[in-house]
Amino acid sequence: GSEFVTQVQNPLNPDDEYDLIDTVMQIPFEARDIKKYRIMEDWVFDYNYSDFRGRIIAIAPLFNLTSSGVDLGEQPLFWVKMEDLRPILVNQEVFNPYNDAARISFDDWFEMRMFSSYIVKESNVWDSDIKEYEEYKDDGLEALLRAEEIKNDLFIFEHDLWEY
Repeated sequence: GSEFVTQVQNPLNPDDEYDLIDTVMQIPFEARDIKKYRIMEDWVFDYNYSDFRGRIIAIAPLFNLTSSGVDLGEQPLFWVKMEDLRPILVNQEVFNPYNDAARISFDDWFEMRMFSSYIVKESNVWDSDIKEYEEYKDDGLEALLRAEEIKNDLFIFEHDLWEY
């Protein structure tokens, strides 16, 4: 499990709503609670191969935090560098949805980008996700459209590198 510190009303002084004390809350964690992973990657242009590709840097399991029935949202539990994870992924087999006779490892699965994903963040000074921007706070559709816009900007960048 894990724990975090929060403030609760002091039980010795129930009449004063501003008398708060720090309390450690336990978060029971089980592997089956992990439904999503966050993938951190760099998109780089390789001038030797004239290729624009994503390179996975790290992977984090997302855990949905709740406290006293209040949903605190999904948070990465920890980050694992892909280079440290690769020796494990190479030895773990995954189902190939396109060919059930061909065996592939999780490393192949990531390298061939067989996972589905959407952009949640791009490099910025404030290190904030798209959903944290004021203009997207209450509008999930606009946040997804912004993610598609970022994806399109990457496509245009790659396209502009070629001459026809």
